[in-house]
Amino acid sequence: MIEQPIRMLFKKIIAFKMLFVVAMTAAGQTPRIDSLNRRLINASDTVRPFLLNKIAQELVDSIAAFPPTVKDSLLHVAQRNVTEAEALSRQLNYNNGIGIALSIAGEVKVIFGLKNFGRAITDFTNALPYLKAGNAENYVAFCYNALGEGCHFVGKLDSSIVYYDSAINSYLLLKDSLEATTCMIWKGHDYFDKGDYKNAYLFGTKALSAAEKTKDISSISFANLQFLGLYLNAGLPERTIDYLHTIIRLQPLTMPKNGKTTLPGFMPWALWVAGEAYIKMNEVDSAVYLSQFIPLDTTDGDSYRFYGQLHTALHEDAKAIKEFVRGFELKVDIGHEIGVAGNANELGEFYLKRKEYKPAMYYTTYGFTVAEKIHAMLEKRDAAGILGEIYAQTGDYKKAWYFSQLYKALNDSMASEQDRKKLTLDLVQNQLDNQTQQSMLLSRENLLKQQELRSQTILKNVFIGGAIILLILAAILFRNYRQKQKANAFLQQQKNEIQSTLSELRSTQSQLIQSEKMASLGQLTAGIAHEIQNPLNFVNNFSEVNGELISELVDEVDKGNKEEAKAIATDIKQNLDKINHHGKRADAIVKGMLEHSRQGAGQKQLTDINALADEYLKLAYHGMRAKDKEPIAIGMKTDFDNSIGKINIVAQDMGRVLLNLYNNAFYAVKEKQAESRKLQAASYEPVVKVTTKREGNLLVITVADNGNGIPQNVIDKIFQPFFTTKPTGQGTGLGLSLAYDIVKAHGGELKADNVNGAVFTIRLPL
Repeated sequence: MIEQPIRMLFKKIIAFKMLFVVAMTAAGQTPRIDSLNRRLINASDTVRPFLLNKIAQELVDSIAAFPPTVKDSLLHVAQRNVTEAEALSRQLNYNNGIGIALSIAGEVKVIFGLKNFGRAITDFTNALPYLKAGNAENYVAFCYNALGEGCHFVGKLDSSIVYYDSAINSYLLLKDSLEATTCMIWKGHDYFDKGDYKNAYLFGTKALSAAEKTKDISSISFANLQFLGLYLNAGLPERTIDYLHTIIRLQPLTMPKNGKTTLPGFMPWALWVAGEAYIKMNEVDSAVYLSQFIPLDTTDGDSYRFYGQLHTALHEDAKAIKEFVRGFELKVDIGHEIGVAGNANELGEFYLKRKEYKPAMYYTTYGFTVAEKIHAMLEKRDAAGILGEIYAQTGDYKKAWYFSQLYKALNDSMASEQDRKKLTLDLVQNQLDNQTQQSMLLSRENLLKQQELRSQTILKNVFIGGAIILLILAAILFRNYRQKQKANAFLQQQKNEIQSTLSELRSTQSQLIQSEKMASLGQLTAGIAHEIQNPLNFVNNFSEVNGELISELVDEVDKGNKEEAKAIATDIKQNLDKINHHGKRADAIVKGMLEHSRQGAGQKQLTDINALADEYLKLAYHGMRAKDKEPIAIGMKTDFDNSIGKINIVAQDMGRVLLNLYNNAFYAVKEKQAESRKLQAASYEPVVKVTTKREGNLLVITVADNGNGIPQNVIDKIFQPFFTTKPTGQGTGLGLSLAYDIVKAHGGELKADNVNGAVFTIRLPL
């Protein structure tokens, strides 16, 4: 009786400590965070993970509003919150709580700095399974996006492309076209960094088209941005400037006031890339003009290198060396090796011009070593040229000759590579310009050829088919006449025997069919009960949260705290929206159950076969686990062909077919698992795999398991009514027979085979 009050007091002390830490580190925290912390003090264990995650997310989202001196402290508070939220969520089996906590932990690591990207990737990867299980679609899309970004910055470009593909699909399902477009743009950057200029250009064009459909100026500008670096690296600085003008027309530059200017996050990058293009074109005045809009970036140091190049072009050596050194040190600090090599070469060349050979040798050798390690050919070439000059001027002619030859070879190779990039961009652009016209011409030619071939084939088939039909009709008539007499006598004899057993057979059949239906209904009901539990848990959790919020709302109204009351009312509305959402999920599951059990005329309707197959697989699996006293873990693999679309079937009947096949597959792998345990054999992992694919005008559905398979001596009998290999009382022998008849009624066929277990194949006409 004393334990509960002590526990509540302990929780209040911890909450007050957290409030004290935040108050001390962020003098004047946001009212929103303050409100959430007050609610956390008396929160129950079921509500606590939700509030901890929400406080952490608020801290992460508003971190830019706090002074730099307290940012690290606030991030540590956010990290402690999500650590506690994850632990509590695991105790409650609250998938969303675990997944959201892990995803916020990844965000915190990213904010702490680029060196934490590796650990952040681990957090986002671990969060995905929990977020998917909890149907947290927004966070799933965010994690895919964050993984794409993380892999991009650590150099795993192929993985980044895969994650951005998943993020694009997730955002499109959420109808968030802006975020989908942003991911498409970054995917184009991945191809650019890989040196795949063709795909970078093609995908960049696709991203630009998507951005223009959103009519969002910022997205359109960002989509144009990737073409700046593309043309600059291809040796076409003039085209780089063209795209800069396009961006500036969309988002005009304003003269800075008091030495400061406000630009979108990507604009400084666009300006210093364009400034470098102006320097390469010997238009230094234009680069100077742009420089007044470019702030010094203390995150990755790219702008320092630009200013170093600009001061060098203006012969301002003292300023140039200062910027190069600051950029070099920052690149070394964050581990950006290609930037380290480039800045080191700039420093080496600078000191060479001043005939200060010792620092020139140090920095250039440093840049050459790093460039050689990461295979950065441009930086390696530049370093070789500078080293050749240094050794020539210091009298070491052997090394001077070696590096001069290396520079010549690398320079010839780089020139060829630059020509290839120019040619690639020209060819791709011409290809896109002519694509529509070529497509129309090819389609017209193919249509004419197909019509000609079809006419010839039809004419040929008419003659051959007519002759064959006449021969077949003659043979059939002759055979029927010969067998008619024999058949009449045989039928009369069989009629008497059938009549005597028909009544008994009908009675037995009715009982067995009813038994099979009840068994299927039991497994289906168990599966539906498991499916409906998850949304009901959400409804209960958010209802409890709203109960507490309403009490707080009444208190705040009594105190006359209108702003706090409005904030709490907003939370109540958000929770009610979630209750409504998950209530509709439960309603949809119940409607699906009623639809399954409804007795009707069996009308065909357009049905998503992939969704139907996946739904019944989950229901069968949960039904099997609910029925067994000691359920085993069974691996379920699906491979659905998304090009199939909807087909015209009786959904309830085809669902019964799939349910029977799934039940047999689960029974088979459970039997083999039991045998393996008795024999203490090697580890056996039961697996059931379902695939759909389109083969011409046929839909092929395959249900396969890795059980003991079907004995070869009975494989031809398994579709016969009342035939079963299961022990007495575990099967009626009507499931596969009923499935066979349903598939046949749809104009298809059902076959069984043994391939490392049992394989059932359904073929339906499309």
